[in-house]
Amino acid sequence: MKKLAKGYARPRKNNRWQLEVDMGSYKDPVTGKTMRNRKYRTIKAKGPREADTKLAKFVAEVTGDGYYEPEKIMFIDFVNNEWLPKHAEKHLSHTTLENYIGCLE
Repeated sequence: MKKLAKGYARPRKNNRWQLEVDMGSYKDPVTGKTMRNRKYRTIKAKGPREADTKLAKFVAEVTGDGYYEPEKIMFIDFVNNEWLPKHAEKHLSHTTLENYIGCLE
């Protein structure tokens, strides 16, 4: 059974809230120290109820199967692996797609 992540909402200035999800811990391979794995997001909410609702959505997003850790990639890899198959081929007409690809080459 998968362990549930804990989440916290902290108030900040001007109706802003910091959401924190504690994903557990891991061993740093370089230092050998145990490190906490946390994800953060700052949101705008009118009060604690709205912040808790957004926190629940953030916890579900981070712990869900569709979430992957952001990483640095080259622009051409993004275009070929992410944008082209997932967005461009589905939402653009073939002439627009040809023009965009021509500009990218």
